[in-house]
Amino acid sequence: MANAERRGGPRVDVDFFAVEVAGTNRYYRLVRNISAEGLFFEVPPGWEAETPGGAVVLELEPEVVGEVARVEGKIVHAGEHGVGLRLTHLTPAARTWLRRLTDGNA
Repeated sequence: MANAERRGGPRVDVDFFAVEVAGTNRYYRLVRNISAEGLFFEVPPGWEAETPGGAVVLELEPEVVGEVARVEGKIVHAGEHGVGLRLTHLTPAARTWLRRLTDGNA
């Protein structure tokens, strides 16, 4: 229950890939759930866990070709199975896309 109280809205189960942007490197991340303020993505076995508070940039697959849906966030949980991210900045395309997912599936 404590996690639900920290969240600004309900968690919605999803299944889509996002691309983590780390300098010039790109890594596919499987996003498993989202809420109005954050998301959780899986990490591969052997992934070096980042510490809470670290920054992450993800590019999402937008609905319109050529539209950039980018989110930035801070790690609030990092473990063996995945990373919980609190969103701190979203492009307008990302905000609209995530709102449709959370509103339509809550």
